[in-house]
Amino acid sequence: METLDGIRTLGLHNFIAQQFSMPEGMCGRVTGAVMGLINHLPNMRALEVLDIAERDDVLEMGFGPGWALKKMVKLVCTGTIIGVDRSPTMFRLAQSSKSSRN
Repeated sequence: METLDGIRTLGLHNFIAQQFSMPEGMCGRVTGAVMGLINHLPNMRALEVLDIAERDDVLEMGFGPGWALKKMVKLVCTGTIIGVDRSPTMFRLAQSSKSSRN
């Protein structure tokens, strides 16, 4: 199925799905920002429910732009925070926005 401008609808759908599965490049950075907005409230709720303490060890799988990791770093002083994400673009995005423990 094609649109008026010639872009295949299924192709666009697949591209967007791919970016949310494995964000890459400039579009991946934009996707990461969108993920951050979409997941802001669920991340806040998860942090509230988990009630992370300063000695806890935490593993976050698929950290995306790293917003929740950044919050956890402020909560955990003597424990360990580990984040795993398969997207190098998300890793760089989270790394560029990391904060100190202070």
